[in-house]
Parts: sequence; structure tokens; C-alpha cells
Amino acid sequence: MSSLLERLKYIIDDIFGKKTYAELQRDKYKKVVKGLEEQLGRTEYLEAVLQELKTDYDTMEVNPDSAEGKLSTTFVTKEGENRQAIEALGADFTTTISEVKKKFEYVKGEYQYWCDEAEREDREMKIYQQQYYEEEERIRREAAEQQGA
Repeated sequence: MSSLLERLKYIIDDIFGKKTYAELQRDKYKKVVKGLEEQLGRTEYLEAVLQELKTDYDTMEVNPDSAEGKLSTTFVTKEGENRQAIEALGADFTTTISEVKKKFEYVKGEYQYWCDEAEREDREMKIYQQQYYEEEERIRREAAEQQGA
């Protein structure tokens, strides 16, 4: 009977919006997943930007008198010095994004796990609730039979 009372307490807590540990974990990972999805979405065009930058460097180094309208001397003296730094930065971004994507997959897995746990708890509580009401009904019938006898 005490486990039925504990289950009833769970149902009351659920009605008043008090969350279980699994529900709290689910909500926490949901926020992380949403945030990472937004951040990773912002890196979608990184490869295209890096390729465009490489094309600009190649155009100005290989053919400084091109119809692009860029000044060779400005490029060579100012921008040329930064080529390796920018390429290294792009490689760092790519590596970091790759690592974040791996962690993102882990977080999505954790989120799904806690979603499943919260759903399992709710299913179990519905079963326990039904058992509680059946037990109450049985006790009521027995009391009615004893009074009638």
C-alpha cells in the first residue's frame, strides 16, 4: 500500500508541475541540443568562405593584374603576411566544429535517453495509478460486502 501512496504522490507532484530527475535532465539536454544546433547552423558556410578566401589569395598572387580590380602591392605587403594565419585559423575552426559535432551527437543521445526515461516514468505511473484505483475499488467492495453480510 505504501508504494501505491508513493505513486499517488508522484501523480500529485506531476499535476502541480514538479519535475522528476529524468524530466529535469531531459529539459537540460533539450536546451543544450537547441543551443548547439543554432551555433552549428552559423558555421554552415565556413568551407565556402575559406575557399573564396583561398581563391582571392591565388588570384592576387598568381595574377596580380587580373580584372578583379585588387591592388597587387596592397595584397603582397599587407594581406600576404596573414595568409598562413588565416588558413591556420580556418583549420582550427574546422577542427573545433568537428569536435563540437561529435559532442553534439553525444548530447543528442543523452537528451533522447532522458526523454525515454521521462516517458517510461509516465507510463509506469499510469499503470501504478490504475493499480491504485483498482485496489481502492476492491477495498470499497469488500467493505460493502462486509456491511451487507
